[in-house]
Amino acid sequence: MTERRGPLPVLSADQVSDPSALTPLTAFRWFVEYGGRSGTGWEDRAVLAAPQDGTWQAVLWAEHVSAPTCFLVARDDEMPGAAPTVAHEAFEALGGPEAPHEIEGGHFGLLHRPGENSDHACAVQTRFLRRMLLVDRP
Repeated sequence: MTERRGPLPVLSADQVSDPSALTPLTAFRWFVEYGGRSGTGWEDRAVLAAPQDGTWQAVLWAEHVSAPTCFLVARDDEMPGAAPTVAHEAFEALGGPEAPHEIEGGHFGLLHRPGENSDHACAVQTRFLRRMLLVDRP
């Protein structure tokens, strides 16, 4: 059986009277500054769903993934489900041939463009996609 909460805001400036799905200040800033721009289609509503027994964790499902993966791990990730320890554990469960790519900063920091972290993350992802899509093949 699945427990559902919501719809509720993705973010909130007032966690006491209007709690949200995401609580870190960096999430609030990123979604307001980037997601809130005209034409993005982003809406501040979410529905959270998880098994009532609390067993849903991405790490538990990682061993069932067979697709190639590219892991960008933010050293100071403030999102509990993406903390570096969780990301590394999930990567190990995948058994992939590559090491995770370490990124400076937090979860949303590499998304701020332009910037050194964003450029690095884009370069890592571009190399991965070229390799997986055989674009770089001689």
